[in-house]
Amino acid sequence: MFSKKTLFLLIVSLYVNSVIAATFTVTTNNDVVNGADGVLSLREAVNMANATAGADIINFDASINTMVIAITGASSEDANASGDFDLTDVDGVTINGNGIANTIIDGGSLDRIFDQVAGDLTINDLTIQNGNSGSERGGGIESTPINLSTLTLSNCNFLNNNSGDDGGAVNTSNNTFNFMATNCIFNQNTAADQGGALHLDGPSSNYIAKLVGCAITNNTATNQQGGGIVLEPSSGTLDIDGCIITGNRALSSSRRGGGIALRSTSSTVTINNSLIANNHTNAEGGGIVLENNSGDVTITNTTISGNTANHNGGGIYGSSIFNSVTLNFVTVTGNTGDANMDGSGDGGGISNTSSTVIHVQNSIIQGNDDASPGQIITDDCFASSGTNIVSLGGNVFGNGTGCPVGTGDSAGDALLALLADNGGPTATHALGEGSAAINFADCGSVTSDQRGTTRSDGSCDAGAFEFIVATPIPTMSQWGLIILGLMLLNLSILFYTEHKELIGLNVDKN
Repeated sequence: MFSKKTLFLLIVSLYVNSVIAATFTVTTNNDVVNGADGVLSLREAVNMANATAGADIINFDASINTMVIAITGASSEDANASGDFDLTDVDGVTINGNGIANTIIDGGSLDRIFDQVAGDLTINDLTIQNGNSGSERGGGIESTPINLSTLTLSNCNFLNNNSGDDGGAVNTSNNTFNFMATNCIFNQNTAADQGGALHLDGPSSNYIAKLVGCAITNNTATNQQGGGIVLEPSSGTLDIDGCIITGNRALSSSRRGGGIALRSTSSTVTINNSLIANNHTNAEGGGIVLENNSGDVTITNTTISGNTANHNGGGIYGSSIFNSVTLNFVTVTGNTGDANMDGSGDGGGISNTSSTVIHVQNSIIQGNDDASPGQIITDDCFASSGTNIVSLGGNVFGNGTGCPVGTGDSAGDALLALLADNGGPTATHALGEGSAAINFADCGSVTSDQRGTTRSDGSCDAGAFEFIVATPIPTMSQWGLIILGLMLLNLSILFYTEHKELIGLNVDKN
């Protein structure tokens, strides 16, 4: 028998657990509210989560896998009556799909998909597509909660979402102090203003954003900056690790950053093990623009390739005041400044017109193009003051193309191969045998390259790719000699075994 105290504690425990988390399973793809139909829609599940205390969970039954959940109607209200799914549970909600090919939520260009009004929001393993926020921010997700909250995305696919303002796929602002995306795809999203895929903003201080293993591809910012990503909180951190940022466009002729626009007033930014390639801007900074940032920017083990800008900085453009910028083990190649050849841009690889120095070490900046007619001396680097791009040694630069070749640098040929899958999660430019970059860098604390390959031979290679000497494979004729040698050795052993007494006798006689 249970004592009264034990029974009381058991009842309290059951009550607390029920408050902590309730789980709702969606069993129909129809966007309906009907308590008598025997099934649970996503809208009904959101309503129940909003009305239930505690952090709630929404799952999807396998029976509706591959069935598209299509939003019906559109509305600007935040009560989840129609249009986007309004999440108002201050205790937070987790939404678990069954994979991006199985759980698909479609806005039908009628409204955005999710509106995070309050509480933490976690979304896993689903596709958010064809959202449209009209003149508002966040075509796929708008995250502007009334309380300090987090937005966490994992294994999600954002496809063809549109915003008439900022953040084609996702907008975070106001009280969203922590944004995390892991292994997510942001493809073909569009913002009329900033951040074709992601517009990342938050509270006035201590904003945290992290992207790990994400693909940000083919997104567009129509009228402002950041074809792929814009970061602009007052202060905070942004970490990008193992991501692919390719094919994004910033179309304004006066705004910048085809791939990434870093324009926070005071944020620390780190970009590691990533590929920033084939992005375009009609202004400056085809790959990355650094502007209005008084924080530190560090880029390590990253390839910046094939980006284009109609004005300054095909790969990277430093625009206005920031604290420090350091490139370490970075490959900058194949980028083009002044891509429209009107003579208005400088610096195919890197252009810095800021008073702050961009430091470069253990990197390759070679094979870029300043397409201004007759311009060669700034193909790879343009430093407006002549001293605001500084080498820290171990670099392989183009010869006479604007980069500060010092005593610890080389102007030899890096022998870069075409951008390709050379192993690892992101593409790289392999080094050819005899490259000037091989064993030219100081390893320091960097123990692997962009692919994750260990830099372990004592002397590291400049750039994002570590050349590994392959074990030679014998030719057919060499294999033949090896086999013949083994056969002769085997016959010798056999002969000795059968005649060792005679051999020993002969030796004694001699």
